[in-house]
Amino acid sequence: MQMMGVNSAGVDVYYSTKGIGDKKHIKWFEEPEEQMAILAAMGKGKEDEMIAYSIEDVKKIPDVMPKMLAAWREGDMQKLSEVSLEEMQQDYPEIYDQILVQRNKNWVPKIERLFGDKHNEFILVGALHLAGDESVLSLLKEKGYSVEKY
Repeated sequence: MQMMGVNSAGVDVYYSTKGIGDKKHIKWFEEPEEQMAILAAMGKGKEDEMIAYSIEDVKKIPDVMPKMLAAWREGDMQKLSEVSLEEMQQDYPEIYDQILVQRNKNWVPKIERLFGDKHNEFILVGALHLAGDESVLSLLKEKGYSVEKY
């Protein structure tokens, strides 16, 4: 991954460290235990499919990762969806639903609660949660919020 230009720390570690250093209040949409439970439940009852998907997914990383990074850097959520989500959504809809859609739906009410206070908030989610028709951004738009890219 590092050879492809992916820093193992990621933007989440960067901003978490920065926030802690700046003494910002940090709150998580999911506690680490919740994330582990989601990962542990992925593919439950279809473990063989989950393993097969994971093996195939790893094989595709050298081809897919540069395309994902380019789409992310350009802010092209449509391209990010095409490159990284459409195949998962088509071939493994239950996994797609578990790790993306349901979590996005769980997060939207938490995000909405942040809109009601006087503070500026910084919300950081994985890039794939921002792409596709059932992304956090799409769900917020469906609720009537204006979403702009800066």
